[in-house]
Amino acid sequence: MEIEANELMVGNLVLLDTGFTPPQPHRVRSIDIYTIESKSLPEQVTVEALPLTEEKAKALGFIKDGNGNWWRDFGTHYLELIFTDTGVYPVLAQIPELGSATEQRITLQNIHSVHELQNLVFWTMNEELDYEN
Repeated sequence: MEIEANELMVGNLVLLDTGFTPPQPHRVRSIDIYTIESKSLPEQVTVEALPLTEEKAKALGFIKDGNGNWWRDFGTHYLELIFTDTGVYPVLAQIPELGSATEQRITLQNIHSVHELQNLVFWTMNEELDYEN
């Protein structure tokens, strides 16, 4: 799926196909966003969403639990990723404070790509997810 400039932030990971080599993961720079927005990419070049897989979740610092879901602790919150046939469902949970009876959980709309997860974490936790190869 091709990406629009308004979906991207500097540092997002996307799939870049130059037409000369096999498509490769690419970290977005500000000039990339400008080039996509101004429609001045060379004809053979495409920028597509990098699919969010369990392998990518691990590379982004998530840990798989015994139920097959992926988790990452952000201090006062954690994010769970539930992989399904229709996409990945992120569940944002607030860790209860001492004496609090229940944790607060919010299931969000399903996502499909690494840049969507990176944007979600930035918007909700004010943190950037680093991708480890």
